[in-house]
Amino acid sequence: LRPLLGDPAVKKWGQNIKYDDIVLRRAGVPVHGYDFDTMIASYLLDPERHTHKLDEISRTELGYEMVPYEAVTGSGKKQVTFDQVDIARATRYAAEDAEVVCRLVERLRPRVESEGLGKLLRDIELPLARILGRMEEHGVLLDGGHLKALSKQVGVDITRLEGECHTLAGKTFNVNAPRQLETILFDELKLPVMKRTKTARSTDAEVLEELAEQHPLPRKILELRSLTKLQGTYLEALPTLTDPAGRIHTSYNQAVAATGRLSSSNPNLQNIPNRTPLGREIRRAFVAPPGHILLAADYSQIELRVLAHLSRDPILVDAFQRDEDVHARTAMEVFKVKREDVTREMRARAKTVNFAVIYGQGDAALARQLNIKREEAAEFIAQYFHTFSALKAFLDGAVETARAGEVVQTILGRRRYVKDIHSSNRALRLAAERVATNTPIQGTSADIIKVAMVRVAERLAAEKLGSTMVLTVHDELVLEVPLAEKEAAEKLVRQTMEAVMPLSVPLKVECGWGANWGDAH
Repeated sequence: LRPLLGDPAVKKWGQNIKYDDIVLRRAGVPVHGYDFDTMIASYLLDPERHTHKLDEISRTELGYEMVPYEAVTGSGKKQVTFDQVDIARATRYAAEDAEVVCRLVERLRPRVESEGLGKLLRDIELPLARILGRMEEHGVLLDGGHLKALSKQVGVDITRLEGECHTLAGKTFNVNAPRQLETILFDELKLPVMKRTKTARSTDAEVLEELAEQHPLPRKILELRSLTKLQGTYLEALPTLTDPAGRIHTSYNQAVAATGRLSSSNPNLQNIPNRTPLGREIRRAFVAPPGHILLAADYSQIELRVLAHLSRDPILVDAFQRDEDVHARTAMEVFKVKREDVTREMRARAKTVNFAVIYGQGDAALARQLNIKREEAAEFIAQYFHTFSALKAFLDGAVETARAGEVVQTILGRRRYVKDIHSSNRALRLAAERVATNTPIQGTSADIIKVAMVRVAERLAAEKLGSTMVLTVHDELVLEVPLAEKEAAEKLVRQTMEAVMPLSVPLKVECGWGANWGDAH
């Protein structure tokens, strides 16, 4: 089959081709001619769908119930690997997969094309699937010793925080037991109940954030939970997930986030905080091998730049075209002061409201973030929108577009349905309005980084460079670069990333170098 699979003239269809591509490459069978992926097509047509697994798409699109894997291999202790399955049963199971994919291509392709998603599938998502597969195979080198030392230090910090929590509570208790915490917060400290679950009074993060304004214990609990999660998820887990060469191989998911963004799992590298000292220390565990250095290329304020382009707001566009500090410019306009009179607090407030606008936050959320009264936050938002009137018109227009067709889209035509836009439930309706305003911005940003990855990979191959993409997180690409290619790699990556999509404002990429990801970033 090798000549057939390697022939680009023979078109290949599949479900999650990234996985098959990895398996076949490992077996020494490179595949060319990928033409359609039913998982990605399903995702593009309905990104809100809970899952895009083949049996689920078959059930909803064809009304056909597929044979479950466990029905062929057994389950639990009696489960066997697929090579031990009787050949007739294995054939029946495998042939069904192929048959269902073929029927789904016939059904989904016309819809993909008629809804204007064909170019997105062919030019971005299909090439990207193979690039992500290569990144997963290659992996990134991990310094386990660094994480071990960090874990020891964090263990000391956790013990200290637990002691501080006990002191603030006036008694010893299990800080990880929600029922015990609930009793202390609401019965003993008499703090107000913010919300309830079916069985108890909630002590989730949102509740603790609100209660932190009234007592120091909730803030300590939040700090403790954050440390404990980072220790369990990264400091202790990552060293156990490396291959014999010390490299870690995350899985990138193309068909999960409704916004169009990539996510990663096993392990999830998207959630390592980049603004906390501990988050930066965790990133320092991702290192370059001998003779190499890491390049971190990060789009600067990409969502605000996309918002400037989509809204054509003259102030925002002018700020980016002049390469100004956009948050300082916002503060100047909103507070009506000169550049030299913008204080650090003014800029911080302007920055918070700039991003609050992108994510559709209201006065309550802004008041909480800025630690001001809700009335003051509402007045600040009103003044902001009075100043950025074109931006306000764009956001209102996005909601009206969604109301008219219950769908919003990115510059490249990626769609998202907002079915709750007419809901009588106020909370659902407001959430749908936030999706309507955010999707064109965040979805276009996601498209830009995806196009950048495809173009960077193409240029690296064309110029026969040994640099390799090893990580992507949000708006950032991380490459493993041979020392001799340092100058050429930075020039290629920056030029390619800044030219992927013509906008009314320039795309700007910040590049950093380091022996590890933390230093490079």
